[in-house]
Amino acid sequence: MPHSYRSVKTAILTGAIGLHYQPIHRLSDGQLLGYEALARWGNVPPPQIAALVEEHSLELLWVRRQLHDIDKILTEIYPPIWISVNLDQKVLAIESLPYLLNTSPHQLGIHVEVLESVKLHPQAVAALMKISHKHILKADDIGSLDHAWIDRLIGEHAAIFHGIKLCQGLTRDILTNPRTAIACRVFLDLAQSCQLETIAEWVESEEQAQQLLAWGCDAGQGSLFGMPQPWEYWREKYHGH
Repeated sequence: MPHSYRSVKTAILTGAIGLHYQPIHRLSDGQLLGYEALARWGNVPPPQIAALVEEHSLELLWVRRQLHDIDKILTEIYPPIWISVNLDQKVLAIESLPYLLNTSPHQLGIHVEVLESVKLHPQAVAALMKISHKHILKADDIGSLDHAWIDRLIGEHAAIFHGIKLCQGLTRDILTNPRTAIACRVFLDLAQSCQLETIAEWVESEEQAQQLLAWGCDAGQGSLFGMPQPWEYWREKYHGH
């Protein structure tokens, strides 16, 4: 059954469409650094949630809801632990987005991941530059089949970004696929030479984490550290409430 405008809006307002959080840990010592906020709505696949929000032009409402929920969490944990949010093209086009992010009560604890699908046209670049004054910007899914990583790492807009996140295609099989391992190391070498923070997705084992660390990767995200869970789970596990 198709989801109507009213049903999607109601789901956002009531929290039925909400956020789960996946931890990100420093590889050198296992220290918790932050979380990525990821949309969840029952059994609806996450890409479909984003498509429904876009289909019904509810991006602004969804951004406000995310910031509201994240601000409540950041009153409990405070920086330097941070929470990252994802920006796609439609969200980045919201005229008030830089204002919303930069005036959020706990804006210093919010990092921003720019999805690989975002095209860095002048309007998008202008918005990202306003956001980057107060937020850590990370280029998401570096190494994916989309060649957007070229502009993020070595193109004219590379200076906007403070860090990168390597996609699972670069990190998942580094212990079994020599070509994948070479490609992953090349990206990490390039990121280090550009003084960019690096996060690896899909870290599933201690051996994999240690190999990434040996190649200079800063942090990891994946089943080794925990899968996305409601905030209550992480509050009880890590934050003593």
